[in-house]
This record gives sequence, structure tokens and C-alpha cells, in this order.
Amino acid sequence: MNVIRKKEKYWRVVDKILRRTDIVIEVLDSRFPDETKNSIIKGKIKEYGRKHIIILNKADLVPKSVILEHYHELKEIAPTIIFSCKERYGKLRLKNAILK
Repeated sequence: MNVIRKKEKYWRVVDKILRRTDIVIEVLDSRFPDETKNSIIKGKIKEYGRKHIIILNKADLVPKSVILEHYHELKEIAPTIIFSCKERYGKLRLKNAILK
């Protein structure tokens, strides 16, 4: 299968999943969130009218001032949660955001 066909198949699968999904949780790396977000997926989330939560993961690896800067920028797009698996931070906030 050539590369173009694989890409088309990939996006068909993504579309199928988004049609069936109520909420999309986008996990971004706090060290470089701009490089880990996908603008095509963001557009599809908007197109399908799905709820969207952004998680800034690995928050323990970034200075607080930097993560807060990213947080304030991203919360304009969707509810955003600062998260650290290592430090077990943000789990309750994520749970509450999903339930909301």
C-alpha cells in the first residue's frame, strides 16, 4: 500500500472515531506543546462539534512560569489541565472536567 493510501485510510479511521466520540482529550507535552499539537485534529474536533480537553502532561519537567504561560494560551481554545503522572498532579481536575 502506498503512502497516500495509508494517509487516506488513517484519516478515515480518525473521522470514524470522532463521529462516535463525545469528548476528545488531547495530551500535549508541557516541554513543547506547540510541537505536540495537531492542527488537523483540532479542525476536525471543531468540525464535528466535539467537546475538547487539553492536558499539559509532564508538568513536573517545566518551570512553573513557563507552564502557566502555555496554560493561559491554551485555555482560550479548550479547558486545559496541568498534569503530571510522576507527581500525580491533575488527576482529580481531569476527572471533574470529564464529568462536567
